Order: sequence, then structure tokens, then C-alpha cells
Amino acid sequence: FQTTAPKSCFMRPPSGMLAPRESIIAT
Repeated sequence: FQTTAPKSCFMRPPSGMLAPRESIIAT
């Protein structure tokens, strides 16, 4: 997964993969 924040996606749960942008804000 190469999104704005690949690390966040990998570390974040499945929901993070669906919304990489949200995962960045969540972090």
C-alpha cells in the first residue's frame, strides 16, 4: 500500500487501509 502515509496504513487496522488519510489524522 503506497499512500500518503504507507507506514500509517501498515500500522493502522484494516479501517486505516480503507481511509489512509483518516489514519494520518488519527495518529
